[in-house]
Amino acid sequence: MKMRWILPLGTLVLVAAVLVWQWVGREAPPPAPAVTVGEDLNRQVPADTLIYFGGREPLPLKALETVFPAMDSLLDETSAAQIRQWQQASDVADGLRFLAALSLELDRVSRDGGGVPAMMTRLGAGPEPEFVAYLDQLAPVLRWRLDDPVALIALVDHLEAAAEIDHAAAEEDKAAALFRRYPLYRSEEASADLVLVVQGDVASVFVDSEVLADPALSARVSAQQAPPESLADSGALEAIMDRHGLIPAGLGFVDSRALVGLLGATGPGSLEALRAAVRDEETPQDQQALRSEACQTELLAIAENWPGLRFGFAQLPTAEDRRLAMEVLVDSRDQRTMRSLRRLHGHIPATLMRGEAEVIAATALGVNTDALPRVALDLWRRFTRADFDCAPLETLQARVGQTSPALLGPALSFADGLMGMSLSVLDMDADDMPDSMDVLATISADDPQGLLTQFGVLFPRFAELDVPSDGRGVGFQPPPPFDVLRRELTLAQHGRHFTIHSGERAAEMAAAMGDDELEGRALLLMLINPDLHAERVGDAVSLEAMVGESLPAWLPAEGWRLRQTLDFTERGIRQRWQLEAVD
Repeated sequence: MKMRWILPLGTLVLVAAVLVWQWVGREAPPPAPAVTVGEDLNRQVPADTLIYFGGREPLPLKALETVFPAMDSLLDETSAAQIRQWQQASDVADGLRFLAALSLELDRVSRDGGGVPAMMTRLGAGPEPEFVAYLDQLAPVLRWRLDDPVALIALVDHLEAAAEIDHAAAEEDKAAALFRRYPLYRSEEASADLVLVVQGDVASVFVDSEVLADPALSARVSAQQAPPESLADSGALEAIMDRHGLIPAGLGFVDSRALVGLLGATGPGSLEALRAAVRDEETPQDQQALRSEACQTELLAIAENWPGLRFGFAQLPTAEDRRLAMEVLVDSRDQRTMRSLRRLHGHIPATLMRGEAEVIAATALGVNTDALPRVALDLWRRFTRADFDCAPLETLQARVGQTSPALLGPALSFADGLMGMSLSVLDMDADDMPDSMDVLATISADDPQGLLTQFGVLFPRFAELDVPSDGRGVGFQPPPPFDVLRRELTLAQHGRHFTIHSGERAAEMAAAMGDDELEGRALLLMLINPDLHAERVGDAVSLEAMVGESLPAWLPAEGWRLRQTLDFTERGIRQRWQLEAVD
């Protein structure tokens, strides 16, 4: 989950695209008329774009600031030092040195305390930027609305001076308010350019290449030529918002049908052309087969059922409700598959699911182990029995058919009836370990006593326990590998849940499990609260170590809590992050 979605206008996205595709290029576009002021930026986005991020409204930075404090810096010291070397190196292409100078300048603005709004102003955009980032065929394009074109032009002059880029060599086109072409890569076989154009109140940056897109790319991006069908006219954004409840700003997608089209295309802007440029070799026969009529038909049928990835904001914070919700969804119209997957939902404690528990960190796995073998076998049979005429799909089908999930049931026999498990850390004093440990683990099942008997086969110490079903606890020393806690824990049954706890807070939370009805709620959940971690744990144990994964780089150090869930809905596979500001 390494992302930095508040980065100014996708600068680092362009840098990444440059590093991947730094081997192709083309001549400068002809003079272009000015873009109509105020025109919808989505009218220049092809409706069949593979990847898109933008939306129908400006990015609501003011609302986001109610959750996120001002960004201290854009770059860490190590990254800044490396980028500074690129800017000063004479053997680095002008385009990369220009991007290096831009990154360092935006970092300087952020370090001066201006945060993201100040960076937007430096780029000539408003405090709540209106932008679109997308692929035109395979060429990355970034366009944004300008509040102050003069400010951006002055910034370009400053960056050229900082990177020691010859102004004349940057190839200025007097027909535009600003036109610059910076080489990214040059060789006898291929080349690539970074192009920056300002016309009217719109700035555009794109990677120009005869391999990544057809020769009309420059005209399309410069607004001389609209695509055959634009994203604005297609209704795709409105359909995504209506289907998944996402707001108009900060909306994005990856389109499966566009990917199928790219797999079947030849010539400029195709994956075949890109492969030939990168590897200087012909496309393997199995990949060539994807261009056949049979493969295109069957892949498009799959894409109709699984249209692609959608992501955006489901909720923006307000002064009264300081919660921000972001979602990433795998869109699905395959109702039968989604019904099967929803059967996997297991039990997650209600206090964790609602985010009400005051925990430092918590992780929960809700999985119905009784349903898992049946669901896996159903999906396996449907795929292996499908009638494919596409050779690559037939090959994949044969490989999948060699491994049957029928053995999954016996493998899970020790966990019959298991519906979910969770672990919560409520308190911890590094100077008083392990006595200060305040932790709670829950195990939910249809038949808790029967599950305990099954566990006794793997862990004989559990077989020796006589746990009452009325909530009274039994003390026990945990078996390996759980004996790292080096203290006695309390095992109790509350309703259809076993609880294993240590500490007063955990005991109270365990007792409340008796009123928690056993039901399928989600597949995964994670809660983290860095403020409580700093207060009760400090530097002794990192928060990342407690939750078992790296935290996103864009998260501030404190002042928030996060609830992350993964579940299956009738409309797809959904991962949701809910951040709440805390004082």
